[in-house]
Amino acid sequence: MTNMAPELITKQMTLLETALQEILGVVPRYMRPPFGEGARGKNLEADKKVQDVLGSLGYVITTWNIASGDAGLDNDYPPYRIPDAELLAKQQNEYNYTINRNPQGAPHMALQHDTYNRTVSLITPWVIRMARERGYKIVPVGECLGDDPRNWYKSIGAPAATVPTVCAPK
Repeated sequence: MTNMAPELITKQMTLLETALQEILGVVPRYMRPPFGEGARGKNLEADKKVQDVLGSLGYVITTWNIASGDAGLDNDYPPYRIPDAELLAKQQNEYNYTINRNPQGAPHMALQHDTYNRTVSLITPWVIRMARERGYKIVPVGECLGDDPRNWYKSIGAPAATVPTVCAPK
């Protein structure tokens, strides 16, 4: 997003909002920009642009403090696929390292991608067990940030009666 013009960011977010409203009936207020752009402080001027545009659209930018690395590890392409046990061990090391270097009970937001099969089937169940064993409560982003539940969504309505099967700009 840091390389996009403000108008293009607005257009893309508007298309996303339309799709979410039609499919789910809601538009969330929280936005985790791709690659953390706009939230990670890597390029201050470009980050500010993303923050300003998303803020003007009513979004709260969220980011993570546990980068699971699943996007680089959970690869189903055979030459790069690592065994399940190795994938789980790498993920466990990342989570344990981050959690252990923070004060006990400190809040965490983990970055995981639900488009990776083993992240969903192998890593997520372990993360849930580990978090509960350590006394953490898994909550929606808004609750984690202490926001009033009435503010968690930009809009709440009913999904469309029928949803197109092909996405195309209007």
